[in-house]
Amino acid sequence: MKIGEKIKELRKKRGITQEQLAEKLGISFQAVSKWENEIALPDITLVTAIASFFGVTTDYLFDYTVPPPIEVQVIKPATYEDINKIVEMLQNNKTVIINFEETDEEVKTQIINKITVDIDVIGEHFEKISDTTYIVTPKGQTV
Repeated sequence: MKIGEKIKELRKKRGITQEQLAEKLGISFQAVSKWENEIALPDITLVTAIASFFGVTTDYLFDYTVPPPIEVQVIKPATYEDINKIVEMLQNNKTVIINFEETDEEVKTQIINKITVDIDVIGEHFEKISDTTYIVTPKGQTV
């Protein structure tokens, strides 16, 4: 929902006219009308006053929600069995950075092949970010 729609919704809930809102904010009712009809946006200096008047946050007016933080875990696999740790991290909604710097080449190949084949089951995205480092994101999460 756009800011003009939010203002209109809040104004109607409060049971006031465009003229009354305009008077409270020290502006013309035409300005309020333009906001509500998505012709113009409120001046940035008025946004906090509008939010305060309606008892909402500026984030609410702009329809902004903070995305949840992305949890990242680094693993340096030593054996193929470490694939289980990677899968567990992904199941716990953690983005996994796999550092193969000290990993045997055969083990590295096995793990990469397993993730590549099963990415649809175990994660969302698998990408090489350097010669020795890869990133895997859990289902529903992007890099």
